[in-house]
Amino acid sequence: MPETNRCPKCGAEVPADAPGGICPKCLLKEGLESTAGYDGPRSEVLQAGEQFGSYRIGRLLGKGGMGAVYEAEDGKSGRRVALKVLNHKLQSPEHRQRFLREGRLAASVNHPNNVYIYGTEEIEGTPVIAMELAGGGTLQDRVKRDGPLAIGEAVDVILDMIAGLEAAQAAGVLHRDVKPANCFVDADGTVKIGDFGLSISSTLRGDTNLTHSGVFLGTPAFSSPEQLRGEELDVRSDIYSVGVTLYYLLTGETPFQAKQIVQLLATVLERPAPSPRSRRGGIPAGLAKIVRRCLAKQSTHRFRNYDELQQALLPYRSAAPTPATLGFRVLASGIDFVVIALLSAVPPLLWARDVATWQLHFEVVSMPGPQPSAELMWLSGLGMLLYLIYFALLEGIWGASAGKAICRLRVVGPGREAPGIFRALLRTTVFAAAGWLPWWVLYAFDPELGIQVFAVEADTPLGFALWLICSSLFLLLFVTMRRHNGYAGVHELASGTRVVRVQAVERRPTLSSADDPLPEMQDEARIGPYHVLAPLESAPRHELILAYDTRLLRKVWIHKRPAAAPSLSPKLRELARIGRLRWLNGQREGDWAWEAYEAPSGKPLLKLIDGGQPWDAVRFWLLDLARELSASRLDETLPPVLDLDRVWITADGRAKLLDFPAPGLDATRRGLLASSDPRDSSAAALFLKRVAIAVLEGQVLPAEDVGRRNLSARIPLPARALVSELGRREDEATCIAELESLTRKPASVSAQRRVGALAACWLLPLMMAAFLMAMLLSERQFLRKHPEVGQLAGYVGYYRLLDRDDLDPGPAALSEAVEIFVADRFRETITDPEIWADPSAKGFVDADDQRLLEEFVEAHPSPSPEQVAEASKLIQSIYVRDMIHALSWSPDDYLYSGSMASLLGAVALFLGIFVVLPSLASALLFGDTLLLRFLEVAVVDLAGARASRLRLFWRNMILWSIVLLGLGILMFVAVHGRPRAAFVLITYGIVATFTAQRGLHDRLAGTWLVPR
Repeated sequence: MPETNRCPKCGAEVPADAPGGICPKCLLKEGLESTAGYDGPRSEVLQAGEQFGSYRIGRLLGKGGMGAVYEAEDGKSGRRVALKVLNHKLQSPEHRQRFLREGRLAASVNHPNNVYIYGTEEIEGTPVIAMELAGGGTLQDRVKRDGPLAIGEAVDVILDMIAGLEAAQAAGVLHRDVKPANCFVDADGTVKIGDFGLSISSTLRGDTNLTHSGVFLGTPAFSSPEQLRGEELDVRSDIYSVGVTLYYLLTGETPFQAKQIVQLLATVLERPAPSPRSRRGGIPAGLAKIVRRCLAKQSTHRFRNYDELQQALLPYRSAAPTPATLGFRVLASGIDFVVIALLSAVPPLLWARDVATWQLHFEVVSMPGPQPSAELMWLSGLGMLLYLIYFALLEGIWGASAGKAICRLRVVGPGREAPGIFRALLRTTVFAAAGWLPWWVLYAFDPELGIQVFAVEADTPLGFALWLICSSLFLLLFVTMRRHNGYAGVHELASGTRVVRVQAVERRPTLSSADDPLPEMQDEARIGPYHVLAPLESAPRHELILAYDTRLLRKVWIHKRPAAAPSLSPKLRELARIGRLRWLNGQREGDWAWEAYEAPSGKPLLKLIDGGQPWDAVRFWLLDLARELSASRLDETLPPVLDLDRVWITADGRAKLLDFPAPGLDATRRGLLASSDPRDSSAAALFLKRVAIAVLEGQVLPAEDVGRRNLSARIPLPARALVSELGRREDEATCIAELESLTRKPASVSAQRRVGALAACWLLPLMMAAFLMAMLLSERQFLRKHPEVGQLAGYVGYYRLLDRDDLDPGPAALSEAVEIFVADRFRETITDPEIWADPSAKGFVDADDQRLLEEFVEAHPSPSPEQVAEASKLIQSIYVRDMIHALSWSPDDYLYSGSMASLLGAVALFLGIFVVLPSLASALLFGDTLLLRFLEVAVVDLAGARASRLRLFWRNMILWSIVLLGLGILMFVAVHGRPRAAFVLITYGIVATFTAQRGLHDRLAGTWLVPR
């Protein structure tokens, strides 16, 4: 065996693909050494009250293989920090480099769910890292103190962790040591990821040489199998650790436990993770499934990324799901009805094998009269069974039928997951029984009467009464709907289910522009520990400089002021909110005093107002500013001036308030007039409105003009109402709550919702047109097989005309001639029961006409040849022949019944009757349309206000004129055979529907669609 296939530590033979070329024995030995116990940063643990450099040491917060973390107070700034001190026994160059690298990687991530790094330095030859102090301890401390978390609370914590880890991943950092002891709880309950000691940069893979390939570093109970094996890691390894953390939060235990570390490693590597439900009752089965998927041995079986995991966890968070509105439920039911109708048509069609017989079983009854009860009950039972199976399976297993899935609705049980087949079947049965129970009761007592009533429906008093009872019972299902019970009907209360909207996270839009490249650094230019890069802003009373922290490898802003300027208050120095810049350092030198702050990426607000910004981003900015203004008022840290040039938008889409003018703005970009008193809540609210108008409409207004100005941007109606009311309300908590609600709702009308609106408009016309075409095709096929039935229709029609007093009856013997001629020529057809059993026959000769024909046969059982000849002579007169021909039916009368042109014509007819006319009337009478209200969509004009009745009427006129014109063009193309033109027209319609925010009708009418 070549030398390369021997372990470099013990010389044992190893496989060619062994991690790092190290044998399993040495690999395990190094892993155990890397997790050895803590021996202190120096010869002794630092004591509370001890002075260590500029820091006064407080209590010990935690310890690990790399070092210990203390609560400490920085004597220079007065700020309380978490001070991480390197273990004295690990101060080799390699360990020192890894320790400092932790600070750099952590400092590259600036997110509310990540512990912030203030700085790093060496004290008495020992590297230290000063970090943000989270006063609530770690998640491990919390579980040990209070026990497992509530299910919703545990999921909330994991969602916070995912946000922090996702931000780290976006910055190119893989954590590799996710566990409850590294998750810190802030004073407000926010969970922050910390301790990036084992992290690696996914963009600078060269850093991985700090840990030997194949060597395990981390906490075994929370580490993925591939991490224990020393393999190359990706984000799915951290997802495994997140899953173990969620398991721990739910149960208070890790999934794998052992008394010896060797046994623990073997267990993690070999055994499947037990379900958390085995250690704690009440955990939803769906949530347990998510945890076990995170803990899959093979990384390919886990969630691919944090977004997938986040979407899966959303239904289980503590916030209650949003109930589905009635409009979307009706639309979903309509879609399901079409699906069930299509599915119900398949078995009879396969069984019948021809359209006519299929129509017999699909329509069951077309006219009163004797009906085959067995076939009727078979079809009725099949339809009910299919109905129950459809909803029980789809909603019970997956939580959504086809209609609900399209409308993004979901049926959930008590655990906020799919209700299961039993609950879904109970829900569906109660729902169906309300409409069908009276008929089944009637059929049980009198089957023949039940069949007859079912056949004629409301054509008789009894049928009408039954229909009225069924409709009333059906409506009673919804009398229990209330906001407090999630709009639950009787069938949902009985089954313990609810219909909710599919939850989704509305992500913050980020700024598309990248940061400017770093200017060349001048070695001789330094301010404190920072290297000067370039001046950003220069004014008589202050100066802003871009500098660089060479230890943490990040940019900083240095704000220089005259030495006589008042010092920053301790409260400003300790600010740790995402809505303000973090203060890092400061000092007075000669005639100047300088303060170092984090240098946020992004742009000033005033550089983003040209052309306006979408509400999708602005709503988050307003929420950030509202939260910061409220918090600043409470702790008295409001900036001295509120103006538009004091707002900065970061690259990740967050708004920050600055205590000095933002850099990079010329005089024309500055605000026109600052708010007089930032402490006044009404002034702060007007400032928010001023920001909204500036970024939505691209206009900078003086502060005194803001209160009188109405917002004209096309934004959701609730958002417009809120922004318009700013300045007239002083309840900050309500304003923040409403803004938070708006960030969870759609910011615009999506293509999916527009397609849903169009689908709802076309649904009924297409169904009716398809049904009409099926009938026409069936009748044409019947006439081709039995053309004499069409002729009989003409003779019967003419015979009845002879009885009318207002018409010239012609020769006195003409009526008898018709009887004799028909009885002689069509005797076999009239007496053939198979012909009249076909429902298509009744489309030409109804039951009364059939009885009349039977009377002809009975009255003339065997006419003589002379009678037949005389009758034929009378009937062959031009007048009579033409009349009978005009009243007869032939297959030629259905020339276009199977063509695309006739189908499009039927669609246009039904569209006009059932959609176009009602929408035009609704626009004029109510200034709204029922469909748009159901879909929670509103029509606004160019000023952002609700469109007037006339404008809405004009919009609908243009819309449906275009639609009907398009149908007319398609009919012309179908008749004259221009398939390419039809393809182009249909393609244009599809592309315009899915891509255009505003259709041609909206542009011509001057309207927009916005969420209601």
